[in-house]
Amino acid sequence: MKTPFIRIWHGDVDLAERWGPLLTALTVTDERGLEADTVAVTLDDRDGRIVYPRTHETIRIEGGYLEIGAVVQGDYIIDQVDLTGWPQTIVLHGASVDALSAAKERRTEAHQPPAVPTLGALADLIAARNGWIARVAPALAAVPVEYEAQTAESDPSFLGRVAARHGGLVAIKQGHLVVAPQSAGVSVSGRTLDPLVIRTGVNLLDYRVSWKDREKHGTIQARTYDRGRVEAVEVEAGDGSTGVAYRFREPFPSAAEAQAAVNAKAAALKRAEGSATFTLEGDPAMAAERPVEVIDVRAGVDGRWTPMRVEHRWSADGYTTVVECETPGSGDTRGTGS
Repeated sequence: MKTPFIRIWHGDVDLAERWGPLLTALTVTDERGLEADTVAVTLDDRDGRIVYPRTHETIRIEGGYLEIGAVVQGDYIIDQVDLTGWPQTIVLHGASVDALSAAKERRTEAHQPPAVPTLGALADLIAARNGWIARVAPALAAVPVEYEAQTAESDPSFLGRVAARHGGLVAIKQGHLVVAPQSAGVSVSGRTLDPLVIRTGVNLLDYRVSWKDREKHGTIQARTYDRGRVEAVEVEAGDGSTGVAYRFREPFPSAAEAQAAVNAKAAALKRAEGSATFTLEGDPAMAAERPVEVIDVRAGVDGRWTPMRVEHRWSADGYTTVVECETPGSGDTRGTGS
């Protein structure tokens, strides 16, 4: 039997130890992409005497099992405090330091060769001026940049918009700027992650899986202008098996960018076909970047899933991890077991 624990550092003081049984619940939410990771701390303030961090103050969360050790869940700035009664409780809400600092400054500038020849170079530029370490998947790092306009956008939002056209996802985690293909399963350091195996009788407590009708757009279309041929050129993706075509309204500057955009959109529609929520025995190493593999549950559930959100929940009932997933951008996990 493993013994779960949490630490809440406020400076050099562990508030979890100071509060003791008055700390009734803590939830850390790890989001995929540029959504801010968050924390919620619930306190029993029956006597109205608890001393707690105020807004704009920073706390660090660590959690795990005594027998294994702690995993740092992140640094958070308190951005909301809820006081309720009766009974009297306090709920502290915080957002990740990385996400809050990244969203502040908006810039307007143009990015193009020779200064910025590739998406990798663009990520390096943005990481350097924000004090992050860039980790870019090789396939995306090599994507050429012809001209990209950043108009009153924060650096992460701008880079995320550009990467999305090429099937990429941007995340800021623990001082790293990560640019990776959607559903790639890449850690904050850029390392490919092995999937977490979910199995009945091992770590799975309960689950819920939903499948939807296939997306009405069987074909995705975009266009660009071929200056040599002096004509519009259409590109597409999808099997054309259902419904009307989805068409991008604006033309793309090159055929390569148009093709990347339609491929990314087709993959996004594929991911939306299925959703799942798995409640597991607490696993502090589980993060939104890590894929999961479900084995020996049942047809329609077994197979590879891509997390969108991971919640780590500590309470008097113990420690659980809740993983909200979608299907990968290619293939179909229904009843395949792989």
